[in-house]
Amino acid sequence: MIPGGERIGFYADILFLIDFSMDFLTLTLAARAMKKPLRRKRLLLGAAFGGLSGVILTAASPPRLAETAAGILVSAVMTRLAYGRAGGIARFLRESVTVWGAGALLGGIVTFLVRLGSPVFLPGEDRFPTALVLSAVLSLVLSRIHRTHRTGRTTMLCFTAGGESFGMPALCDSGCLAREPIGGLPVVLVKERAVPALAARVKAADPALRIRAVPLTGFGGERVLFGVVPEKLAIAGRETEAVVALDPGEGTYGGADAIVPE
Repeated sequence: MIPGGERIGFYADILFLIDFSMDFLTLTLAARAMKKPLRRKRLLLGAAFGGLSGVILTAASPPRLAETAAGILVSAVMTRLAYGRAGGIARFLRESVTVWGAGALLGGIVTFLVRLGSPVFLPGEDRFPTALVLSAVLSLVLSRIHRTHRTGRTTMLCFTAGGESFGMPALCDSGCLAREPIGGLPVVLVKERAVPALAARVKAADPALRIRAVPLTGFGGERVLFGVVPEKLAIAGRETEAVVALDPGEGTYGGADAIVPE
C-alpha cells in the first residue's frame, strides 16, 4: 500500500489519517454500545496508537500470521488506552470483542461505499484518498449525531432527601430503564460529585436516609450503586416517585449532572 521512493511520506501520512479516523470512530461506537463515558483524550490516544501501528505494520509487511498476532495485540492496547483498566479480564474481553465488532461494521460500511462508486473511482492508489474522504464524512456525521444526543433533551431534576434539597440539570435518556429491586421504582442516576454531602451521608449509612442498593446491568457489565428513596422528587416540575442512585464514575452525562428515564 505504501510505494517506495520519495512518495512514501505522503502515503504514510494518508494511511495514518485513515487508520486514525477509523480507529477513533470504532472506539467511539464501541463505547456508545457499551454505554461507557466518552473520554475524548483517551479515545484520541487509542486511535493515535492504532494509526501509528497501522503505518508501521504496513511498512514492515510481516508474514500473515505475525501480522494477525500484531493486530490482536494492537487492538488490546487500543482498548486499554481508550477505556482504562477498570474491571477484570471478563470485562476486558467484552470490550475487545465489541471493538472488533464495531471495527468490522465500520470497515464494511466504508468498503461498500467505495465499491458503490467503482465505475467512477480508479483502482489502486486512487481509492486511498476516497477512503480518507469517506472516513472524514463518517466522523463528521457521527460527531453531529452525538452532539445532538447530548444537547437535545435536558430537563431539571429536583429532590429532597434526609431534609436536604437538591436541584440539577438532567439528561433524558430512553435507555435508562433500571428499576429498584425492592419497590420496582424507576431509577434516576446522579453524579456523586454533584451531591458530595448526600454521598457522604449514604456512605456513612445515615439512618435518616432510606438507602437502597441498585444493581445495574448493561452491555458493559454489572455494577451496584447505592442511593436513596427521596421524600420528594420532581422532574421538569412534575412530582413523581423514583430512586436516586449515586454514580461515582467519571462519565459526562452529556454535560448534565443526572440522567432520568425519558
